[in-house]
Amino acid sequence: MADESLTDVLARLRFTAGPVETLYLNELRVGERFVSHLGVIESYTRTAHRQVGGELGVGVVKLSGARSTEDGITYTLREPIAQALVLRESLAQDGSLHRSARHPHPGDYVQLSGRACLSHPTRYPHDDCLPTHTAAYPALEAERARQECWLQALGSPGATMWLLVLDDGPKLSAAVLASGWLRDNAVTSYVHTHWEAFGVVEKVIDSVPLLSALHIAVDHG
Repeated sequence: MADESLTDVLARLRFTAGPVETLYLNELRVGERFVSHLGVIESYTRTAHRQVGGELGVGVVKLSGARSTEDGITYTLREPIAQALVLRESLAQDGSLHRSARHPHPGDYVQLSGRACLSHPTRYPHDDCLPTHTAAYPALEAERARQECWLQALGSPGATMWLLVLDDGPKLSAAVLASGWLRDNAVTSYVHTHWEAFGVVEKVIDSVPLLSALHIAVDHG
C-alpha cells in the first residue's frame, strides 16, 4: 500500500449511490476543485483503506473497492457526482468544511442548508417563497443580474442565472446558479423544500454568504 500511487488508490475506489437527489451540479467547477485538492483526497482515501479495508460509509454514500454491488448503481471517481462527494467528505475529514453560515469568509468551503427559494425576476416570481425579512434581497438580485449580464456578454445571449436563497431560520445563505447545471426534473419536484448546498464562499453580501455552488441536493435531514 505504501508504494501505491494516488492513481492506483483512486482507481480502486467506487461510489455506491445512496439517497443523493442532485438538484445542481457544476461539473466544471467540481473537476477543477477535485484536481486542486488531490493531496487532501489522497490522504482521505488512504486512511479509508487502512481503517476499513477499502470500504468506508460516508453518510449518504458508500466508498468501496468493490466493482459491483447488490444495492444500486456504482460510480467510479471519473464521475462528477462521485468527485463532488469525495471532495466534500475529504474536506470534512480534514476540518476544512464549515457547516454554519455564521462568520463566513471568502474562500471557505461550506455545506449549508435551508428552505429554498429559487427566483428570477422575469421568469419566476419570488414573492411566494422569499423570506420577508430578507433585507439583502436587492443586493443579491443585483449580483445575480450582474453575473447574468456578463455571461450573456461573453457569448451566451440566452443564458439565465437564477438566485437561490436558503433560509435555515436564524441565517440565510445564497448562490447564483447557471441554468445549464440545474437538473430540471429534480428542481420542479422539490421547489420550496429544504436544499443542501456544497460550495465555496465567493463573497458576503449584507451578512449573507454568497456561494459558488459545486453540488446542491435535496436535504433529507
